[in-house]
Amino acid sequence: MTPYSPPLPEADPQHQLPLDVPRLLAEADHLKYVRVDDAQRLAEQARRSAEALNDERSQALALTILGGCAFYRSEYDAALTHHAQAHHLSRGRYPDIELRVTNGLSVLHHQRGDYAQAMTFALDSLQLVQALGDPAGEARVLSNMGNMHWDIQEYDRALDLHREALARLRQLPPEQWTPGVSAQVVIVQLNTAVAAYHLGQYPQTLQESDAVLAQCQALQLHQPEAIMRTYRAFTLLELGQLEAAEQECTHALSLHRAGGDRDHQAMTLIARGRVRLQRGQPDDATVDLQGALQLAQDLQLRQRESEAHRWLAEALEHQGAHQDALRHFKRFYALQRELHDLTLDRKTKILTVQARVLSLQREAALERDRRASLEQVNAELRRAEEHVRHLAYHDALTGLPNRKLLMERLEQALSRARHVPARHGVMFIDLDGFKRVNDTLGHASGDVLLQQVALRLQRMLRETDTVARMAGDEFVVFAQDTSGAGALQLVGDRIVEALRSPFSIGGTDVQVSASVGYACFPDDALTVDSLLHCADTAMYRAKRHGKNRVCRHTDVEAVVHSPRTRHGPVTAGGTDEAKSPVLTRHRPRSSGASPAIPEQPEARPWWVVGDTASTEAPPRIGGPGPVGSAFTPASVARVPSRPGEEVRQDGGQYRGVDVVRLAGQHHRRGVRHGPGQG
Repeated sequence: MTPYSPPLPEADPQHQLPLDVPRLLAEADHLKYVRVDDAQRLAEQARRSAEALNDERSQALALTILGGCAFYRSEYDAALTHHAQAHHLSRGRYPDIELRVTNGLSVLHHQRGDYAQAMTFALDSLQLVQALGDPAGEARVLSNMGNMHWDIQEYDRALDLHREALARLRQLPPEQWTPGVSAQVVIVQLNTAVAAYHLGQYPQTLQESDAVLAQCQALQLHQPEAIMRTYRAFTLLELGQLEAAEQECTHALSLHRAGGDRDHQAMTLIARGRVRLQRGQPDDATVDLQGALQLAQDLQLRQRESEAHRWLAEALEHQGAHQDALRHFKRFYALQRELHDLTLDRKTKILTVQARVLSLQREAALERDRRASLEQVNAELRRAEEHVRHLAYHDALTGLPNRKLLMERLEQALSRARHVPARHGVMFIDLDGFKRVNDTLGHASGDVLLQQVALRLQRMLRETDTVARMAGDEFVVFAQDTSGAGALQLVGDRIVEALRSPFSIGGTDVQVSASVGYACFPDDALTVDSLLHCADTAMYRAKRHGKNRVCRHTDVEAVVHSPRTRHGPVTAGGTDEAKSPVLTRHRPRSSGASPAIPEQPEARPWWVVGDTASTEAPPRIGGPGPVGSAFTPASVARVPSRPGEEVRQDGGQYRGVDVVRLAGQHHRRGVRHGPGQG
């Protein structure tokens, strides 16, 4: 008995076609289980439309559906022709359709008794399934291979294959449960029930057939329903429930005839002939069995023909037609010998190919394990890459953004502000007393203090703000989209107040304070470097004025050179004390120098403005400065030319003088002097 073959998969929705062609193909693919004549008509119409559009993919799909319709009508030669044409169009071009066609060719050659070709196409199907990663396709191939094992009486193996196919389908995610997959699940369950019948598990067959029939009726799957009713009739016959068996045969015959399935029609006639023979109706049984024999001979179905000869001989014997009965018995035994030899040949071929199948399955399992391992390695690499990227843009100690990330965000924000006006602020924060913590409690405690400071700052600021650690005990806050200097002043006051509270480090309360300087964009500066420089300058002004306070950099219009120029020149102006350049002059020593130091060759004096040294004298005192600013005597001082020489006042008091030793000599920061303290 030939079990029902699983349906072919649905059309691939990713390939967009004119609306009528995909609609026709989808309807035909579904109707082949319900009304095969309508399905054949729609598939033929779709094929002609695809030819007119020169769409070979749709032609291949239409030919595949036409082959399926011919198969369900037991027109195996026509089915083979359609599938061969579809295979020619799809091979190596449309893998999903090629899988359908290859699987169909396996079923067709199995049905025609060519097991070598059937197993060859089954192997090809398995390889395509592995390449596509298609669990539903794998389930179809496994179920068809189970059907082949029935024919060589390996029913246990057949049942295992069908259960494995059912497990593959049940593992599909919900979004892949299309109507076609639902139909495929029902058909695999049907084949599982048939396997139970062959193993003599009749109560289990009846139980599983009840569930299959309910699902067939819910999905309107008439063809599978008819096949299930045929096997249910055989099961009831084995259990001696003859009346119920005959009712199932009558119902199944009506469905088979409506669907044009002559193969299973012959099978059902044999079942009803056996039922009527056991009920003492040899004449009616003879009619059914002769009809089954004619169908089997027309379709060249050796197994059906053998069964028909056997039971027809018994019916004729009951009628007293012994010569006819003997003739049918001889034909039955001749076919049995032929089938026995064919079964041995089939078993040899199947077992030979089965080793290759097991090898392919092992390779597939190894490939799945390899992919899982690669995915794990890739996940670890992605995590490592993310960690490296994090380290490149964040401070290792505090986890805060570093200078690189801060600069990128500043550049982006100021670039956007050129198109969409916005106000931003930058705040420099320097801890007062941090060195004392390092000296008294150790550097480890200093690191803990920096981490706690970072946490306090993060909790105080908005998610859109950035707090970065620049170096040492210095932090920078970038506040985006502020309302102006007033809002920044409030934030600065809150930061000073928050950092004034004691920190607990190893059970010891540690108290530090903070000096904060801030600058506003676009009020104080228009570029990233100048904005940072202005905030930095303001922070140092806060330190000079007693620390633990907030200062704003205001009135910055002219370029100056600050004593601390890490961020380059800025536009500055005005007469603010912290922004005034420091001008020093280097005069050559007279001949009355200290005897410990040899007299130097006569040299031109060096003039120093801040960090800038030159042999050119500055403009006349009181006149215009190098950038348009005025220099007063308070800003002019001479740089000593020899070690040990003191800085002398030149024309008045000076403040914050940078003592510069040129030609690779040492640097020393001057101290604040008042009048008369030179």
